Amino acid sequence: MTGRLRRAARWVVAGSLLAGAAAVAAFFVLFPTAPALADDRPTTLRLKPLETDPRLLAEYPARWVAAHEISAPGEPSFGGLSGLLLEGETLRAVGDRGVWLTARARRGPSGEVTALEQARIGPLRDAVGAPLDGPAADAESLARAEHAGPGVWVGFERRHRLSARASVDAQPAAAAEAPRAPVERLGGNAGLEGLARAADGALWAVAEAADEGESRNQGWRYPAPVDASSRPRRFTYARLDEFDATGA
Repeated sequence: MTGRLRRAARWVVAGSLLAGAAAVAAFFVLFPTAPALADDRPTTLRLKPLETDPRLLAEYPARWVAAHEISAPGEPSFGGLSGLLLEGETLRAVGDRGVWLTARARRGPSGEVTALEQARIGPLRDAVGAPLDGPAADAESLARAEHAGPGVWVGFERRHRLSARASVDAQPAAAAEAPRAPVERLGGNAGLEGLARAADGALWAVAEAADEGESRNQGWRYPAPVDASSRPRRFTYARLDEFDATGA
């Protein structure tokens, strides 16, 4: 996510489509200055409902559910959550400070999230189990693996790559990285901002911004099964006003 956004607002916004319905849940997470995590630990998350205008989504094929601000009092490593995956009662997230977060979502009668319980936070790890740091730790996007279960793909920027993991808290397999999409021209801090798994198993990776001088944003489709031999195919899509992508 761009430094321009951080300087202007000091907030990171994560959005998620609720599984099984065209419904939008928005989460606003305070972005703190935090020390690196060495191990995972439990944490307590608090939700604060935000006043919003559902008419903002009137022209889009989505049903507005709720918006919340999430905080974790006393947890210095919380914040900067850029990739969020909410499926049923399971919330998984990754952040651009090299952290992962899991929680159990309690829902209301309309599907809205009313509480996040049993939360844990920890460091994303490299192939030998050490916490990621520096440019390699900038996780921006998250999508489930092709099979059912806790497996995920994590998208990174600055050192642009896709990494397969058995779960968000697991280290990647030795040869788990998919071929890098040619996003170097976007700059180090404008990489793979959104990931989405299609019904046919393909993995769609969306770049944060367009190449310099181009009017359309871009992305890459990785056909299933996604592995080290996959050859992503580039696509472009129209931008909405002046907004850059923050998810998929």
